[in-house]
Amino acid sequence: MTEVRKTKLGGLKALLVVVHERPVRRPMEPGQIDSSGLVDELARRYDREQIQQSETGDFTELAMAAGLEITDMMEINLRERQSRYYVGSGQMEMVVERAKSCEVDLIAISAPISAVHQRNWEVDSKLVVLNRYDLIFAIFEDNAVTADGKLQVELAQLQYELPRVMRSYEKLDSIGGGSAGGTSTIGPGEQLTRRVKSQHRKRIALIEGKLDKLRGQRELRRQQRVRSGVFTASIVGYTNVGKSTLLNRLTRGGVLSEDRYFATLDPTARAMHLPDGSRLLLTDTVGFIADLPSELVNAFRATLDEMAGSHLLLHLADASHLRVQDQIEAVQQIVGQIGLDSMPELLVFNKIDRADSEELELLRSTYPDALFISAATGEGIAGLLQRLVELRDSRPEPQRPLTDEEKLARILGD
Repeated sequence: MTEVRKTKLGGLKALLVVVHERPVRRPMEPGQIDSSGLVDELARRYDREQIQQSETGDFTELAMAAGLEITDMMEINLRERQSRYYVGSGQMEMVVERAKSCEVDLIAISAPISAVHQRNWEVDSKLVVLNRYDLIFAIFEDNAVTADGKLQVELAQLQYELPRVMRSYEKLDSIGGGSAGGTSTIGPGEQLTRRVKSQHRKRIALIEGKLDKLRGQRELRRQQRVRSGVFTASIVGYTNVGKSTLLNRLTRGGVLSEDRYFATLDPTARAMHLPDGSRLLLTDTVGFIADLPSELVNAFRATLDEMAGSHLLLHLADASHLRVQDQIEAVQQIVGQIGLDSMPELLVFNKIDRADSEELELLRSTYPDALFISAATGEGIAGLLQRLVELRDSRPEPQRPLTDEEKLARILGD
């Protein structure tokens, strides 16, 4: 990782490159008739345009959340990934020419280019090149407030960088020429690379030890909540769907709520009262995003474990987003990745005050059991509260952990 990638990105001028990957369409056989019809073709074209707008908007939001100053933007259609730059060499040259004419500090590419791709870009263009993951890591680092959150972000970055530590210092090998007498095959560049990897591994082990203690403390708190019998729910959802806004609406908790990606990272638990006067404990967790680095999911497992003790996952989705269904699937995939896919889930569509009426009707017919609300205006909140009461009353009794005395009594009874 270059020195620029280790520093804050705020204020740096960037050229954004959004790569739209489309598979090659197989040509029809001679005499074959395209039976798709003009209507279907127009529908596909409309969907394709919507997807491209959404992909561009998503990457733009990430860049702005990372603090980059967007000087210019390019969109590239890619049918087949290339080995050297991920995109074609001609496309790469066009990007570099545009970047130099705009006098930007760096190029940010939406595609999941590998460390080899990045190195080829940077060596041949003499410019810093960031990928999607670099921006996500930068955002998490900027938004981590607590000591726990900072440790989790650092762990994810180290785990991400470890396999990507290539021979960054390979020029030292050609200069140093190995040890005296020419008997050593390991040059100073490789020695330094090994040293960096060793430092990474030691720091990773230290952080993992601290996070294990944190996980144990949270497990004790979850057991206490189970013993108390309080109904608990965790809000999950794609980033920037309004989770913190909903938490504030329901609990008057004063949680940071901003219209940007990953505004909050640390879990927040607040108590609230249901219409019948009973209490509910509501937890807001870190937002998800499509193609979230697995290192971040693993590093934030101590935080995401907060959901494990809940009776319900309140899955919040943005009804106004062009690709809301894709966002729902992305969240469900991560929920399954952390082993909570069997937990009861209530799907709630937020931001109906911003959504198109026809799109809302389509969502209602597609998801008949879902609720539709606006956390900003309060519309639909009463119905949500009533549904929470119903779900609480229909839930199975939680399995309370046995006390030491009860365990002993069972042993003696046997």
